[in-house]
Amino acid sequence: RGHPWASSLDTFFKNFKKDNKILSEETITLIESHLENKKLQGAAAVINDALRDIENARLNIAVTGETGAGKSSFINALRGVGPEEEGAAPTGVVETTRKRTPYEHPKFPSVTIWDLPGIGSTTFQPQNYLTEMR
Repeated sequence: RGHPWASSLDTFFKNFKKDNKILSEETITLIESHLENKKLQGAAAVINDALRDIENARLNIAVTGETGAGKSSFINALRGVGPEEEGAAPTGVVETTRKRTPYEHPKFPSVTIWDLPGIGSTTFQPQNYLTEMR
């Protein structure tokens, strides 16, 4: 006897873009195999494992923009850190960030926010910026 959600899962995975990098080709194939063989618990277990892997994945966010636009202040706000607190990104009215600097989010340790120097300054010209920031 089939479950109503089983056909929805089957339809979803048949239409899922194979080039999507959220789930590996191997994971998608394994889920499809379980669904084709009516092994819903096996499919659910593979999906749960994939979701756990996604939850634990590292997330790097780069903040870029013109010099003096407030990138470091924005990063401090995202992290819930005041500019005077230890570990805050230094802020100022002139070019303050001179090298790319990582800041971990205090509540989400797998999230790193990168403070990048301002683009378009005499130090970081637009044509070389992406290469220099890696």
